[in-house]
Formats: sequence, structure tokens, C-alpha cells
Amino acid sequence: MIYADKVTFYSNDENDWTWETIDQIHLNSDDSSISSGWYDKADVYDFIENQYKVIKVDIYPYPKLIGDISSNYDKFVKSENDNTASDNLVELGRNGKK
Repeated sequence: MIYADKVTFYSNDENDWTWETIDQIHLNSDDSSISSGWYDKADVYDFIENQYKVIKVDIYPYPKLIGDISSNYDKFVKSENDNTASDNLVELGRNGKK
């Protein structure tokens, strides 16, 4: 399984943190085709959309990441909706896992 366990943002201001402002994502992987380490969000998008990898956020209930394209045609990822108030991927930063 591959888990996203840390994130960095373009801004240090927590008020600006959204899934669109994530810069890099740290993956913890036991998949031999993807090494554990830091990846650009566009690379994580490619893992999901082009290599059909399942990547989950390392926060309960462990939602899957899904790829999306912004209105500026930038690749990014966000977590599946799990009826929480905010995106679990963004919460990795708020929970000190950055």
C-alpha cells in the first residue's frame, strides 16, 4: 500500500492551505515501483491517473487520493470526500505531518 503521510505547501500561512496550494507530497510506500520519498503533486497525479496506483491519506478513515486538473490546467490531487469538514490531505499539514 502507498500512503501520503506528509505535505508541504507553497505558503507558510495556514489560512492559504488548500489541496490546490499543496507543493509536495511525501509517500510512504511498500510498492516496489514507487520509492518512499517526496514527490511533486503533479507526479502523484500521474501515479494515480496514468499508472493506476491507489494512494491513501495516512489519516483515518484513510481516503484514497483522486487526481484533478485546475482551471489553469495544473495537475493536483485531493482526498475522496469522506464527510469531514476539510480535505484529509490538507489536514496532514495541520496535524504536524509537514
